[in-house]
Amino acid sequence: MHIKKLFLMVISIIVVGCSADDSSNTTSYIGAGSEYSITFSDSSGTFDLTESDSSLAVSGTHTTLPSGFKKLTIGSVSGGGSGGPSVGDAAYGIDIPGVVFLLKPLEVGSEIIAMVTKGSCPTSDFSMNWIITSIDRGDKFSDSCHITSSARGTDALGTFSYTHSTQTGKLPKLFDICDNTVTENVNLGTISCSSGIGSPSEDTDAKMYLTLNGGSIVKLSADNQIIVGLPVNRISTLADMAGDYIGLVMVNETTTSNVYTVKATAETTGIFSFDEINPDSGDVISSNNVNGDATMVAINSPTDGFSTGTFKLDASSTNLEVSCMSNQNINDSGKNFIFCIGQDPFDVDNMVNMLLISK
Repeated sequence: MHIKKLFLMVISIIVVGCSADDSSNTTSYIGAGSEYSITFSDSSGTFDLTESDSSLAVSGTHTTLPSGFKKLTIGSVSGGGSGGPSVGDAAYGIDIPGVVFLLKPLEVGSEIIAMVTKGSCPTSDFSMNWIITSIDRGDKFSDSCHITSSARGTDALGTFSYTHSTQTGKLPKLFDICDNTVTENVNLGTISCSSGIGSPSEDTDAKMYLTLNGGSIVKLSADNQIIVGLPVNRISTLADMAGDYIGLVMVNETTTSNVYTVKATAETTGIFSFDEINPDSGDVISSNNVNGDATMVAINSPTDGFSTGTFKLDASSTNLEVSCMSNQNINDSGKNFIFCIGQDPFDVDNMVNMLLISK
């Protein structure tokens, strides 16, 4: 695998909110974009997954590995066309039951499959932080990033606010990867909502999948972009994020995406060490160069709930920019959730994402 297709921080796409039926011991999620849905039965150890665009239906068994990843083994397949999965194939995911499920795709060059259960339409004002998982075609992710003038890089993260009395949405702040303010107070218009799915009047093709814990996944009409939103959770100290994590890293390049399973340890000083691992054995993999360290320097920067710093790989001494949003004890689960965006170490015009969930 080419060394360029690497890295660390954050994955791509998702987040949060789901529903559980205690009577049948099941948990269900739905994903934006191609409308994936999955239901787990803990009592029988089985799952059922569907994808509407290709009429794919997959069933099989699931188990949680010692590494912390959930392994899905396919027992039956229908639909999906010639590129679909086969009986006996295995996929790997991460979840906080009732909160998040993120699935590493079976196909090479595919993006992470994000799952979220529909929440409900808002009944009061709320705000979120967000990070994007891809940029417009033709844009350069780090273009003009360090120029201290009107020129700024591509907006990659920011804030969202909703006013219930007028049912309107706004993006108060948009920042580039170097924390420069790109623009302010972008009006999304009136947000109509039904069954937890919102549609802003300024982009009627966009969908906002609102979650039960106050987050959102937003599917944009342009370039199949997806934005992940989390409730604003102010960080007290770098030690808030300390702990052991597992997660997924996605490199989103011009024509393809690559996803890697990783483990990470965050120290109280804000230093993260991360390594690609084999989810079955837990063994570290070094051949893809998805191993290194990140140092978070500033908390609540560029605004509350974000932290910023640099990272480098074991295979490269270059320090590059990274920004993360985090939510401690998300949805009272006892788990921390961290979602990051950074520069590709081998091509700063591309971006990487990483999602981490504490063990």
